[in-house]
Amino acid sequence: MDAAHFCLKKELIEVDTSSVDAIREQDSLKATASGWAHMRLLSSRAEYIASVLPSTPLNDKHLSARIFDLMQAENRSGGLAYYQVVQLVEGFEAYLRRQSAELASHPGYSGRSKSGSSYILGKIQEALTFARKDNAKVTGQPDLLDL
Repeated sequence: MDAAHFCLKKELIEVDTSSVDAIREQDSLKATASGWAHMRLLSSRAEYIASVLPSTPLNDKHLSARIFDLMQAENRSGGLAYYQVVQLVEGFEAYLRRQSAELASHPGYSGRSKSGSSYILGKIQEALTFARKDNAKVTGQPDLLDL
């Protein structure tokens, strides 16, 4: 619910009641054009994923410290090397996979083959596949948001 409120305040989703600040459990939500672009297009770009990490709450001190160190290096030099961006995204993907596995152990989340987290993890994997130039692993399957 907190994540939905955050997305509503950032105008990434809309509530069927047209409220700009309240979401009830029975409300239907839809992604705005901006929300769709973030999910469908930007989330499969390593540069985008790395750019949101400094403002993403994490509960992994090692990964948080790595992000902080690289952001300091970026401030000093004006940018990161692409391999550093890829390393950050790899660390973030591993972190998200651990978080997703932990959530899957809870009754409300177990057994779901399609979820927002699996979708985003797939997009991050696409970004890493592209970054590594590993074209053999690209599936060519239609995107769920295009169906």
